[in-house]
Amino acid sequence: MGDINKLAIEKVRKVILEMFRGYPHYVYWGLFEKAFRDKAEAEAVIRLLRNDGIIEVSNIDSKERAYRLTSKGIDFAVSMTQLEYSKRMGQLTVSIIILSIITLVLSFIQLITLFSI
Repeated sequence: MGDINKLAIEKVRKVILEMFRGYPHYVYWGLFEKAFRDKAEAEAVIRLLRNDGIIEVSNIDSKERAYRLTSKGIDFAVSMTQLEYSKRMGQLTVSIIILSIITLVLSFIQLITLFSI
């Protein structure tokens, strides 16, 4: 994403997912301005997302703008949701494997102590 840092990417992810939760009925005002304290950074993110066709920007007046996800933005939000889900499922899978190994080791210990008596 060009000049945008990792923290900004996380903020963009949160804003896009917030917009996705309210789609198609909601048009959002000030989401990017609230997420990014630095106005220049907010403008860079808005410009990037608008140029890539992720969001539509409507000027309400000289100070306020409304944001809405495009169909490409919805696809992007769905992909981010699936990526997060897959990351969590991976962590769950690792936890289950570790617990299975611990159970197996404890079972072997029990068998050894049972047959050693």
